[in-house]
Amino acid sequence: MLDRAVSFYIRHSCIYTQFPNADPFLAANSFHPAPKLDSAILRIDIYDQPLIPNERLKTFFKLIKAGFGQNREPLRNSLSAGLHVKPQEAEVLLASAGMGFMRRVETLSIEEWKGVVEKVEEEEQEGRRMRSRANRN
Repeated sequence: MLDRAVSFYIRHSCIYTQFPNADPFLAANSFHPAPKLDSAILRIDIYDQPLIPNERLKTFFKLIKAGFGQNREPLRNSLSAGLHVKPQEAEVLLASAGMGFMRRVETLSIEEWKGVVEKVEEEEQEGRRMRSRANRN
């Protein structure tokens, strides 16, 4: 979840993509005390502007929390449970963002999350317009 949360501020990549002849991995025994896992060298570039605009952050974090709230579940089920909507509604939302509903949450890129955020906000705006029209009549 942290990876997706910071991805709208920074672009990160394994150093191997910039320096193909370099070994980007550090063995655990390179450190003292040695951790249980090996490490990798990452390059981090800060974007000039966040990928998710500030006015959409609340929706972004709500979706991230909902998506990662269920372990090893398809995205449809995670969003359904986290957003308290029917699975079919989550499925329609994902389809409208151009995604398969059986994907796992950890497979979505930041650009795909951005697309889901945009669709959720479009639907919320449409819902507000419909309620406003209904109240006028």
